[in-house]
Amino acid sequence: GTTTIESCSFGRIANLNETSNIEVKKTGEDKFFIKGINYLSDLAIEERIWIVDFALKKISIYDTLKLSKPTKASIRMATFTLLPIKKNIKFWYSCKNGGRYNEKFFIEKNMPILHHLPVSILQSSNGGLGVTDGYLSFGIRNSVIVKLFIDKTFGSPLVLLQNSPDHDRYLTRVFFSVQEFDDTLKPTIVEFKVGYSIFFD
Repeated sequence: GTTTIESCSFGRIANLNETSNIEVKKTGEDKFFIKGINYLSDLAIEERIWIVDFALKKISIYDTLKLSKPTKASIRMATFTLLPIKKNIKFWYSCKNGGRYNEKFFIEKNMPILHHLPVSILQSSNGGLGVTDGYLSFGIRNSVIVKLFIDKTFGSPLVLLQNSPDHDRYLTRVFFSVQEFDDTLKPTIVEFKVGYSIFFD
């Protein structure tokens, strides 16, 4: 769930400090509402809501970041990280990229995917996924291990994928980018939102 703000002018700010004003409520038989505030710095405050539904095997995250002023930086919110898995299995991800049908991509052994890395000091990422209907799935062989649904009525981030070989396993992350440092930058926006649900089989 890490949120980071990165800029050439001030470096990196992350939401790794202690959360305050925590509110926890039981809203159903197997359902919980959790809310907290995180002060990243004088520049940014983050409100995060988690809704955990054990009956549906679902966690929903709604993240709102407010800046004290516009900033020229890349901003990635509520990062999703898969537990490391072994490389010698049929690991894949699937999503729609503008077409009618899902596209499935197998991640071969030692295959890096590094959308989140900068191309230069003028371009802070080098790729991304369409995820045009909001659904992104990961699986092994014929089984889905986790499915994400991005709530684009709440916020519409660019989806960046990282898959890095790490010894005998993969480190796989999904970054939700709400601002990149490139020619798409609109340095007048001070509020950013990301909402997505995690479904476990």
